[in-house]
Amino acid sequence: MKKPFLFVALDDLDKKERETLETAEQLSSVDGPFGFKANLDYLLQEGVLATHAAIGKVQRFNRPVFADLKMWNGTRTMQSVIEMLVAKGVDYLNVYALADDLLPGAIKAAEGSQTKVLGLTVLTHFSEE
Repeated sequence: MKKPFLFVALDDLDKKERETLETAEQLSSVDGPFGFKANLDYLLQEGVLATHAAIGKVQRFNRPVFADLKMWNGTRTMQSVIEMLVAKGVDYLNVYALADDLLPGAIKAAEGSQTKVLGLTVLTHFSEE
């Protein structure tokens, strides 16, 4: 599968799971290199490790999965979360790029896996002010 250049945000999963997954299922048959993005609130609500949990519900569409966690926490916590997501086969996850010295240890958790760690620099809702 080609690397995705676009992730479709499944931002309503936490409130309208059935409808959002139905839309994702319809979109999954569309040709092209894209994946699906699931937010932190949904991943926590549904549980990440349980069988048929949040990750599995999105992975069933055979598209890359981006866990949008926006992590900026202690190295141990970030490393633990990354290890868990790597084990579940998440394709992409993100951390705040400004987490500086916390990142190297956390990112090591993804080394040797297929999981890519993306650096988040600025949130889209920030304005010039």
